[in-house]
Amino acid sequence: MKRRMDYWSTWMLIVSILFHTVLLTGGVELSFELSDNAKECFYQEIEKNVSSTLEFQVVTGGQYDVDVTLEAPNKEIIYKQVKTQFDSHPFVPTMSGVYKVCFSNEFSTFSHKLVYMDFQVGNELPLPGLGEHVTVMTQMESSAQVVHENLNNILDYQTHHRLREAQGRKRAEDLNERVLWWSLMETVAIIVIFIGQVKETLPKDLARCKKFLLLVAEIKRQHIHLNNLVSGDTHSRTLDVVMIVSGTQIS
Repeated sequence: MKRRMDYWSTWMLIVSILFHTVLLTGGVELSFELSDNAKECFYQEIEKNVSSTLEFQVVTGGQYDVDVTLEAPNKEIIYKQVKTQFDSHPFVPTMSGVYKVCFSNEFSTFSHKLVYMDFQVGNELPLPGLGEHVTVMTQMESSAQVVHENLNNILDYQTHHRLREAQGRKRAEDLNERVLWWSLMETVAIIVIFIGQVKETLPKDLARCKKFLLLVAEIKRQHIHLNNLVSGDTHSRTLDVVMIVSGTQIS
């Protein structure tokens, strides 16, 4: 039982160490807003022959593109991209010093953007106590190292998954907004056409309605007049009605 408890205690300690050291890699990882007609630069000190990687992605804004330049300490441009959505550039510095990476949105006059950047310097740091190992690692240490690498892969996958999810959500919101404005414009156009049609046909319809009402009133008046007739045979009165109605329609 004691051995079993020591086993689980060791595993809990390893997991705790993993979570505390999983983000100890050199470099910087961040997301920032890049305004229209703006340029943002970041600086990172790198030693000679230390493998590094610059990774970026435009999450939201405009056409999802940005200008990127990576400058060495001697002002030499070692990497340049124009209107690029995303990229990953590994490189090995040939000199020690401060390297500068700049993101430019100067070609855009109205749209600001959200940019993700990951500037990794050096390889992944080993677990505490394993870097100075001079003998073969035990099975427990090997398992801990494998778990450590898998956790790093999971973090990297989750980061890119969140970026894709944020980009897809933003595109869906933009599409929804465009559909909304298009629907509003169509509604306004339909209302304007309806008002124009009513304005054009309303006078004619009113004139026809007025003539119809006058005709109905005249027929009613003639009907009352005929009911008041007390003389004449039925044929004569029927003829008079036909003539009166015909005369009214003709007039």
